[in-house]
Amino acid sequence: MEILGSIFNLIGSICTMIFLSFKDITEKGIEKNIGFLKQEEWFQAYVNNEKHNKLIANNTRVRKEIGNINIEKMSKTKYYKRQQKRVENLINKKSLAT
Repeated sequence: MEILGSIFNLIGSICTMIFLSFKDITEKGIEKNIGFLKQEEWFQAYVNNEKHNKLIANNTRVRKEIGNINIEKMSKTKYYKRQQKRVENLINKKSLAT
């Protein structure tokens, strides 16, 4: 049974990745989301850090993650916190790798 559950989780993850890859993320959308996030104190700390700012400006994966954010849903606390955590985790992970 555990194997079957693991298989379903794997299939779900693959489907999510495929769906996100079809989402049209444009530079305009990414810049719009960055502009929104720059108003947030937690994101300003990343922008003010030279290493993190370079990742935000140049790293394709970080920019895609930011572009995936639905700004209209950011007023919902649960969605906001989830997106904040995703962006922070990715920036921190990528900064350790460089």
